[in-house]
Amino acid sequence: MRQRYWRSKRLGLIMIGESVIDFSTDYEKYIYDQRTHFVCVRGRGAKRIRQKCDTELDVLDFVTQFADNRTMVYAVNKIGSSAHICNL
Repeated sequence: MRQRYWRSKRLGLIMIGESVIDFSTDYEKYIYDQRTHFVCVRGRGAKRIRQKCDTELDVLDFVTQFADNRTMVYAVNKIGSSAHICNL
C-alpha cells in the first residue's frame, strides 16, 4: 500500500492510503472535523487491539503492516465521541 493522503475541500472527500472517505452522515463529518486523534482497531473479543494515532500518516504507518482492509479507523474528538471513518 502506498502511503498517500489528500483532501478535496470542494468535493468533501478525503483519501487515506487507498481508501476514499465519503462521509455518509453529518455526524461523521463533524467528528472528523473536530478530531484530536484517531483510533485503529483490529480483531474482536479478547484478541482486539487498539492503536492511538495522532495523524493520518500515523494511521497509514500502522495499517501498512497488515494491508488487508480489516483495520477499522475511528476519529475521536476532545470529549471522547467517535465516528467510524473507514476500514484500511
